[in-house]
Amino acid sequence: MKFAKQTLMTGAILAVLALPARADLITFDPTGTPGAGGNLSNVALFDWVPGSALAVNANSSTGLNGSFTTYFQANLGTVQAADTSSLFTNGGGGNFFTAVAGFGETVTSCNNVGGFCTNATFGFDSSNTTNFFDIFKVPGTADNLTGGGFTGTAILSGQVIGSGFSSNFALSDTNPSNLDQSPNGNQWPGVSTVSGTGASDITIRITFADPNYFPDLTAGSLITFSAFNTSQILPFKQVDPSRCMSNGLTDCAITSNVGMFNGAPGSGPDILFQADANQSFTRATVPEPGTLALLGLGMLMVSGFVGKRQKRQ
Repeated sequence: MKFAKQTLMTGAILAVLALPARADLITFDPTGTPGAGGNLSNVALFDWVPGSALAVNANSSTGLNGSFTTYFQANLGTVQAADTSSLFTNGGGGNFFTAVAGFGETVTSCNNVGGFCTNATFGFDSSNTTNFFDIFKVPGTADNLTGGGFTGTAILSGQVIGSGFSSNFALSDTNPSNLDQSPNGNQWPGVSTVSGTGASDITIRITFADPNYFPDLTAGSLITFSAFNTSQILPFKQVDPSRCMSNGLTDCAITSNVGMFNGAPGSGPDILFQADANQSFTRATVPEPGTLALLGLGMLMVSGFVGKRQKRQ
């Protein structure tokens, strides 16, 4: 009977607080000027160019640790319309933007072969005190190799939530190859890596949006969620691996400590990935006070109904 009660209560909550599944079109002004001048309408997607993701303290001598902290940073590529046409390219008009994030993850499954997790899945760690997402206005293109230039003036901030969170990574080769195989040449000489691919789906609850950049993400009756989808790959093929990561406050606050064999058991405590992300937005209406009152009444009715049914049985 306890299961039935929990199921009914969960259904009542979801019926009132269910979020829209589709993404919404928003307005973005890369100039950051008040008023309609510079506004780009019908924005569907922020497409970030490949950057770095660092799983701090994910590695041990016997394989993956149970929990760790992931940091992400990348430059903006383009802002796109629903038909994927480009509305803005990073640097246009002298306007540059970056994204940085940090959040906790836990290992939910691991196919361990000789200390290597050949297939692994991850969940959101709500107990981790690191949890941030920021879009920054910055003076110029941030440097992927040095990790400098990713932190600037925040124009949008939020936090990762557990709803819809999923992440995975599968190894394709545990034999070492150069970590840095980007077009810039090997800037990490002597450092090798395992090979593999993965993907993540992350939902962000936006807590702040500068109205000069996001004029329609600030209505008090709306909570805005951002779907942040990334693909992870090793080795780095498109950009240089970052030597250090932003903590959301300063550049290079977190050093990329991967040892001499990135991702191998007993190498450095961290694992560094190339990450390619895009981002969309969804608005969800906040329940009115009357709706919340009805929700509370509904919860009491469900509880009373189940209690009476239990007594009768």
